[in-house]
Amino acid sequence: MKRLLCILALLLVAAAIGVPAHAQFKEEAFSQSYNDDPEAEKDSTDVMFSFKEFFGGVAHKNPLKPGTMAFGSAIFPGTGQMYNRDYWKLPIVYTGLIGGVAGGYYYKSKGNTKASTLCFAAAGLTYWGMALDEVICYEADYPSAGKATLYSILVPGLGQIYNGEAWKLPIY
Repeated sequence: MKRLLCILALLLVAAAIGVPAHAQFKEEAFSQSYNDDPEAEKDSTDVMFSFKEFFGGVAHKNPLKPGTMAFGSAIFPGTGQMYNRDYWKLPIVYTGLIGGVAGGYYYKSKGNTKASTLCFAAAGLTYWGMALDEVICYEADYPSAGKATLYSILVPGLGQIYNGEAWKLPIY
């Protein structure tokens, strides 16, 4: 019985792959333009992240969206603090990150896995705290969907508290 089901499944997969699927629309339907303005044609998903936009924002030449700031800061730790003009936090961030990773590798080379794990965990907590701090200090019009989303990513349920929907917390 098992063998029959396997053969039947393979036949179904082969039939699905072997039958050519033709589109039900003419090709011209996808190439038409209903807008003469080239700037309006640019979709928001065309450029999800731009280093030029990110570093321009960190240099305070243009405002940054919360998602761009968070993604850029994930690649370059501490840049969220620079964007928020919290420069005094940079030594704390880098001491925690570098010290935790260096301590973890040091203790790992000595064979002390408990201390190594604690040092790596401290570096991870520093990274998480840095990300949470940059979202908290980011100034946006209330309510900000981007800020609520980042809150929910970092601490499940915190975005709902930010939006004033604390009644949803038992769901999480």
